[in-house]
Amino acid sequence: MATKNKASDAVPAVGDFEELTAQNVKVITTALQANSETLDKIVLKFTSLACHVTALEALLSEVVKITGVDLVQVNSLIRSRIKAVDGDLADSNVVVDIAAALASPAIKRSL
Repeated sequence: MATKNKASDAVPAVGDFEELTAQNVKVITTALQANSETLDKIVLKFTSLACHVTALEALLSEVVKITGVDLVQVNSLIRSRIKAVDGDLADSNVVVDIAAALASPAIKRSL
């Protein structure tokens, strides 16, 4: 014959709650440590990217001093490339401003 569960049988003991809490804290701690390690790797990659961009800007600046640049053509190319990739969602003005700043020491003058 089957016995009915008493209400006290359905409620876990206090020790079970403490064990469950300890397990949850351990799982959360492990997840946070993994996220921290991932974030550290992302920061290192962004730092490397920033170093590369800085180096490329310096090199490009020197090339522009020697060769000059047609900013009208550069701006047109920037706008068409951004539109092809992002449609009208991206603001190409920021990129155009960056290009102008990089080219400013030696803007090619057309007469």
